[in-house]
Amino acid sequence: MANKRAFQSSIDPTTVAHHCYDVLVVGAGPAGSSAAYHLARQGADVLLVDRFAFPRDKRCGDGIVTAALEELALMGIADEVQARYSASSRVAVGLYGTKTITECIA
Repeated sequence: MANKRAFQSSIDPTTVAHHCYDVLVVGAGPAGSSAAYHLARQGADVLLVDRFAFPRDKRCGDGIVTAALEELALMGIADEVQARYSASSRVAVGLYGTKTITECIA
C-alpha cells in the first residue's frame, strides 16, 4: 500500500491480510472502538479499521457526555480519561446560520 500511515499497528499488514478474524469493525470512532473492545473482551478475534490516521481532529471529539463516561467506566478507563482532561464550566453551541450561544453550567 502506498500510504504507510494507514497502518498504525505493530502488526504487519500482510499478516492481517492472511488472518481470519471473527469480527471486522469498520470505523474506529467511539461506537466502533467500544464495540471492538467489548467483543474482544468476550473472546472474539477483532480487527478494528478506520480510513483516517489517529489521533485526528473531530468536531464531536472534544466533549464527553455523562453517558459516555459511564461507558468508559465499564471499560475501566474513565478515571484515566478524566485525569487527562479538565471539566469545562462553559458550553458553546453553534447552529447553522446563527450566532454561537455560550452559557455557564451550574
